Amino acid sequence: MARPVREKIWVRQILEKYGAIEKRQPKTFDLIVAEWPQWVFNLWPTLFGVSHPGLNFRRVKKWTAKDLGQFLGRQSALEGLLWDEVPLSPRVEHEKQKWLDSQADKFRSSPNLAIALTEDIIGLQKWRPIFKKFIDETLASARNRPYPESSAFLEAFGKANVIKPDDLATEKRMGVGERIAYVMIMFRKYVFYARV
Repeated sequence: MARPVREKIWVRQILEKYGAIEKRQPKTFDLIVAEWPQWVFNLWPTLFGVSHPGLNFRRVKKWTAKDLGQFLGRQSALEGLLWDEVPLSPRVEHEKQKWLDSQADKFRSSPNLAIALTEDIIGLQKWRPIFKKFIDETLASARNRPYPESSAFLEAFGKANVIKPDDLATEKRMGVGERIAYVMIMFRKYVFYARV
């Protein structure tokens, strides 16, 4: 039996595969990364701290199997959340609907934005099976790692894949710093679309 590659190499290989499929995800709403000012890049780790609690994105080159499991477990959960497969509490559903209602005028006043949203949804429907296949293959790969790595990955994946109905309540997840970062990034995006 061939000896498995070292943990750090395996983690890097999986992240490279993830990067390749992530590039295939529709990015209609994203700005061209080269156009992003440095402050946008600086704020992303703050927001990832909300969506991926406990995961340090600044040290991604040193990630272990556990870190990888935590990241992919949360990505899997968020993908399910996108398709309304994760049950949410009435309070979170209310927050979601309130936000959607607040965006309705933007979509009505900008045909380009409405077209972009439609294209995003169609693109995500095509991308979803690719992502799910990647997750399935990664789980199988993790199962075949040495036991300490395999168990660390699978435990972290399982915990991160769980979103409780009230987990996404704004007041539970977002402090002042996170709210400011969110507003600044969202404001940057709408300034871009106002020029379209």
